Formats: sequence, structure tokens, C-alpha cells
Amino acid sequence: MKKFKKILALALSLAMMLGMSVTTFAENGKREPDDKAEVKITGIESFTNAEGNTVYPTVTLYRIAKGDYDANDFKGFIWATGVNPKVNEGTTVIDIADVAKKLVANPAGITPFTGAESGIVTAGAVVNGTFTATVNAGAYIAVITGGGEAIYNPVLLTATYGATDNDLDGGEVDTGDTYASLFGSTAVTKISKPNIDKEITSNTKDDDGKKTATVGDTITYRITPTMPSYPTGAANRTAFIEDNMSEGLTFNYESLKIKIGTAEVPMTKATVAGKPDTFVYNGEVIANAAKVGNGFRLVFLYEVLADETTGLVPDMTVEYTATLNGKAVVGGEGNTNDAKLVYTTNPNKGSSYEDPTTPPPTDPEYKDKDVEKSEKNTVYTYQLAFKKVDATTNNALPGAVFEIYAKGTAHTDTDPGSVEGTPIDTVTTDANGYAVSTKVEAGKYYIKEKTAPAGYSLNQNVYEIEASWATATTTATMKQESYTTDPEGNGPQVGWLANDRFYALDAVDIPTTGAEAAYLVKSSVQIDTVTTSNAGAGTALLNTNITNTKLSSLPSTGGIGTTIFTIGGCAIMILAAALYFASRRKTAK
Repeated sequence: MKKFKKILALALSLAMMLGMSVTTFAENGKREPDDKAEVKITGIESFTNAEGNTVYPTVTLYRIAKGDYDANDFKGFIWATGVNPKVNEGTTVIDIADVAKKLVANPAGITPFTGAESGIVTAGAVVNGTFTATVNAGAYIAVITGGGEAIYNPVLLTATYGATDNDLDGGEVDTGDTYASLFGSTAVTKISKPNIDKEITSNTKDDDGKKTATVGDTITYRITPTMPSYPTGAANRTAFIEDNMSEGLTFNYESLKIKIGTAEVPMTKATVAGKPDTFVYNGEVIANAAKVGNGFRLVFLYEVLADETTGLVPDMTVEYTATLNGKAVVGGEGNTNDAKLVYTTNPNKGSSYEDPTTPPPTDPEYKDKDVEKSEKNTVYTYQLAFKKVDATTNNALPGAVFEIYAKGTAHTDTDPGSVEGTPIDTVTTDANGYAVSTKVEAGKYYIKEKTAPAGYSLNQNVYEIEASWATATTTATMKQESYTTDPEGNGPQVGWLANDRFYALDAVDIPTTGAEAAYLVKSSVQIDTVTTSNAGAGTALLNTNITNTKLSSLPSTGGIGTTIFTIGGCAIMILAAALYFASRRKTAK
């Protein structure tokens, strides 16, 4: 990685050099100004334009050198003014990018040719990916523009004579070739197709290919760009990444960083207001950054990043985080952040965009390469909802407090009322009896009442509910308690029996001898699973209302067991009272 200290020069072919120095080789005939040859550029790619039509880029061919003839033969080449060819170790060298830049800016300003010998050659068209033009002896630069998302660097072509014959030979170049394979110098590929890939790398849970998270989660993103290949000395080498997030994501600007290989390049904050922040690598600024809205712009500096010899930039990634906030969209379109790589498709025109604090270019030759559209760029979140009502009147009950537990906490069918572990959320029912938890991602959860509304008994049931994209599955694990007396001593003790009389646990007149504990037995049953499907809604709604019973009434969920016990207790008391009065009557007599 070095800062450019020189302009990369590209060599013309040895054949041209031979052509320039030759006066005559032929025995049969001679070389003449009207001699023609065919030059070709292959590998030009078609693309679909905004109207949906398949089209090819535009190729403009500029002549930068022409044949010089006298009455007898071909003498060599005349170079256009402004090309400034140099001879290096016997080889003619020109800076193709610099010449192309001058030609695009002012074609007439670089060439002395006039009239029929104009520097712009209009002959030729792209057919099936090949540009063909019939030209006179000379050197030519092809500038390819309007290539959709592809960038074409200038292409050098020649038409010159062979060393031992009178044939004018044309050149052929493929856009996939490098300058190295043609001229013995290392340089950039003639065509590049920038791209951008983004992925979520941490703190989400997969739900059938969709990334899900809970409100409050911080999510890490990684962008891997395929950067444009610009020739050294090009007028415009713009390349920047821009990312904008929906309001359900809070962008953490300070987390923005670049990685070159395994080396992490952190951001250096600007010391002057209004100036961009920077990324410094090996002592040099390689990129500028600015926070823009709920996102960022990151501009790369090719003069520093690009290799001095190849013109290529190193492989790198961009990483940053965002937090899912209370404005997150539940289900539906999810919470997006749109990343794109912006670059120029015409490196021969304009100038590089390097200040991210100002709006980006509006020139139509700038292209936005959006990140591949898929769910990996969207974070989805879900929510759980349920309603609390009076068991008798079905009226909504506000003020009930519930805890939400993630699936995997202790809970068994043999003791369905048990839930252990740390709750992930605590919610309270509103005036309409509803409670909603947004701290959920894809998965199954338990709902358990922690505090009952004032004047109501605590609901001991545990409710299971599933949040997912495809379905909202609810399972109510109901503890329907049925009470009966048990002479075997099972169940909770509720009082004492002595001399066929029932005494409460806290009674003060319980006989010291002959008293036996009175027990109740509880049994629990679990109702069937209720499943509903509402794909994409994002809200899992418990199909069963959660009920509470007033403290002033006995629970009605216990079948006839409680009634039997109550009647039995009353019968015992009536019997005891009858015996008492009978005994008094007998004594009185």
C-alpha cells in the first residue's frame, strides 16, 4: 500500500515501434495513406436499461497518432499534440489514462488533425459484444461509456505494418485482458464490475431464513465491497459506501471501522467542526467518513489506497453496529438498512468525490450498486400479546403484572405451574386488559402471572406461546384445581377433625388429644394446544384469555370436590351443634 508517487505508463507494442522506424520492406508494391485495417474490442457486455431493453455501451474511438507517408513509402507516425509520447529503453510509452482524460474533456484540444482526419473516429458499432472499426494506420484510444453498472477503462489499439510485408495489421483487445498481457507492464483490468455484499454477523436468531432480534439487541453488520478498478492517473476515481437505516434501528456511528485483511482501522474523530472523520492506515488517511441522518457515508481515497504498480485497492470490509429500538416494526417489512456502493462509470470525466459531509454527485454517470436484496439485510422482531379478564364477568382487568420467560426454563407437564429462571420481560395489563411484550425474537415463551389485580387471587397457570414468521402457536397449560378430602394424608392440610368436628388451622379451641389433620387433594389437567396462522404479522396473540377470580368467592374450577368438602364441613358443624343442644337438654332434665 503506497501513496502514488508516479504515473503508471503503458507501453505501445513493439510492432508499432518497428512501424515507426521502417522506411520500406516491401518488394511488391508500397504502403499508402489509403491502407486500411480492422481494429476490434471484444468482451463488451450488454445490460438491461431502464426501459427494459438490452443495450450495449457506447464506444468512442480517438486517434492519437497517424501514419506519415511520402511519395515513396510509409515513414512512421505523427503523434497528436498533447499525447506526449516518451521513449523508454527503446519503447514508446504514453500515459493512456491521462490522454483519455484530455480527449474526453476537449477532443479538439489534443489533436492537430482536421476535417476528414479528425481525432474522433465515428465508424464502428458494438455487435454481439464486439466493437469493430476500419481505420488507417495509427494509434487509437477507445473510451467506453454508458455500460450500465460496469466500468471500462481506456483501451489502446494500433494499426501498423508488419516488419516484412505491406499489410496493415489491426489490433484486437478483449476487455477481460489486463494491460500486462498486452504490453509487458502491470496495470488494471480494462473492465470492472463493482459490487457490494452485506451480512448480519451477530446477535440474531434465524427464523426460516429471516434474522430476528429483540428490542434492545445490538446487531453487527459487515459490508464486503468489490471495489472499482480505476487506471492510475484517471480523472475520476470515486468510490464510497452509503448506509441509511429505518427508524427502528439506531445506528451506532462510533462503531464504524474498516478492516484491511485482519488489520482493524478504527475511526479518528475530526478535531475541526464540519470536517470529515478519517481512517488512518500506515500513517496515511485512506478514507473519510461522516454521520448522515441515521446512517453514514464512507469515501475511499484511491490516491493512497491503490497499489502504485497495479492500480488495484486491497480487499477490505466495513463493520458497524445498530440497536433495535422501541420504534422497531413488528413483523411485516421488518427493520432495514440500505447499503450501496456509489462509483463513477466514466473514470475519464470529472473529478473524484472525497468529502462525505457534502451531498453526493448527481451526474448520471455515477451509479448506485445496491446491496443484494434479501432478508439478510433486514432484522425482524416479534411481540407477544394477551388479555386479562374477570373469570365470571369477562370484564377486562388492568394492573395485572406478568413475567415472560424464554423456552428452556424449567417447566414440566407433571408440574405445569412451575417456571424457573430469569424472566426476559415484565409487563402490566392496560385499561383494556391487554399486555404486550416486544422483547422477543423467534421462539417459544412462557407467560406467568406475578401480581394479580387488586381484589383478585393469583392465577397459577403457565401459558406457552410461540412467536414466528409462519405461525403464532399458543398452548395454555391450565391448572384446573379440584379439591377433595383425603383420609390418607395426601395434599395440603386445611384444618383439623376432632370428635367429628371440623376446626380451622388457626382455631384456638382445638382439642389437645384425638385431633386428626384434615387434608385436600389437588389434581391438574392440561387443555389441548390451540394453533392459529397469520404469517408475517409478527404478533403472537394468546387465544385464551387469562382469567382471575375475586378473593371473596371460592374458585369454580374445582368441580364438585370443594362443594362436597364444604357440605361435609357444614354437616359436621350442624351435627356438633345438635349434639351440644341435646346434651344441654338432657342435663336440664
